[in-house]
Amino acid sequence: GVVLLPDQNAAGHTHLLIQAGKEGRIYVIDRDKMGGYNSSNDAIVQEIPAAPSSSGYQINGIYGRPAYWNGNVYFWGSGDNLKAFSFANGQLSPTPTSRSAETAGFPAATPAVSASGNTGAIVWSIETSSYSVQGLAVLMAHDALNVATLLYSSNQNLSRDNPGPAVKFVVPTVVNGKVYVAAEYQVSVYGLLNGQQQTAAPVINPGSESFSPSVQVTITDSTPGATIYYTTDGSTPTISSTQYARPITVTSTETINAFATAASYTPSSMASATYTLQTQAQMPTFSPAPGTYSSSQSVSVSDAAPNATIYYTTDGSTPTTSSTRYTGPITVSTTTTLNAIASAPNYTQSAVASATYTIQIPQAATPTFNPPGGSYLLPQSVTISDSTPNATIYYTTDGSTPTTSSRQYTGPITVIMTTTIRAIAVGPGYSASFVGGATYTYPLGL
Repeated sequence: GVVLLPDQNAAGHTHLLIQAGKEGRIYVIDRDKMGGYNSSNDAIVQEIPAAPSSSGYQINGIYGRPAYWNGNVYFWGSGDNLKAFSFANGQLSPTPTSRSAETAGFPAATPAVSASGNTGAIVWSIETSSYSVQGLAVLMAHDALNVATLLYSSNQNLSRDNPGPAVKFVVPTVVNGKVYVAAEYQVSVYGLLNGQQQTAAPVINPGSESFSPSVQVTITDSTPGATIYYTTDGSTPTISSTQYARPITVTSTETINAFATAASYTPSSMASATYTLQTQAQMPTFSPAPGTYSSSQSVSVSDAAPNATIYYTTDGSTPTTSSTRYTGPITVSTTTTLNAIASAPNYTQSAVASATYTIQIPQAATPTFNPPGGSYLLPQSVTISDSTPNATIYYTTDGSTPTTSSRQYTGPITVIMTTTIRAIAVGPGYSASFVGGATYTYPLGL
């Protein structure tokens, strides 16, 4: 399916769309310049993986469409996790910025996003893989800023929240604080339960850590009368999962997920902690934390294992001990995914740690023209100015779209005939401005 993106200003592409299909290859396309057939070239802005590669796919095939919100694109492929990619400067991040623990079989789900402007965003989806045996649909809600966080699942209280037998290709509809879910014989409407508050998320103590030879894990909840349910295999807990009653002794690498319910409260969001047996080197950590920044970042990578050596990549590929060895901070000036591993004496190689840094540089102001465009009898001396500090202006006089390869503005432009001047501005620490333009018209075809 196709998603149309908000207007962009990146490398001359304003109107972009994103498409992915059953193969799992993702395309970013300029919908004003689709390209047509060309046996030796195409007009695709970006594809992941780039053709003709048959490896490096980041998603499984999708049978619906992705969703977009606030510089993020969400895909849920068949037999895959829900995955989020950042979108900045006209490009998707080469690898996901987050992914859910939950997977979905065929035909997976078509996500929908609800939000209050740029805040409070939730990715809603309906998992329908059991449609062929009249199994139940599952409504899920994930945090749009980190889809690894499951906020809600209809499976958590199936006796109350059962959406009915699954029907493939359905999409959740969100309006006025309600979520509408279509099933085989019914439409279910979800909302807050009579204004009830949500049960507090459980607190798992200690949090994620490495240990040897064992660790005692306790789970608490601050909501009065809360009942906690948990799993130790990384799966999503429901009210059918093990009920927490006493500390859990962990002796091997595992992930504990927990949620809580309480009378007169809605179910909590899920808490999670991963415990890694010390025989494996800990995953490297990154500082500052991955996220979205408005300027270049100097990223430090460290590891708690004694005498650890860290190896990393900056192209999203999986690092090995043949990759670049970390010796000091890494400068990240464009959207980049860092992957790193640690190797240490008497430890097995760590799991891969990944961090995506999305660099969203502010945009330069649009150039202005003096005198403004209009109809004139006499020649005009046109000046172009820009309010961006230390901006450099590039312009054309034939009506074409300017780039940084166009003529650089150095002084007034004399106009003696009908002329369209178009200009952009760039400045240190700013991306290119929108195109400004002015047309100077002279009578009698001058």
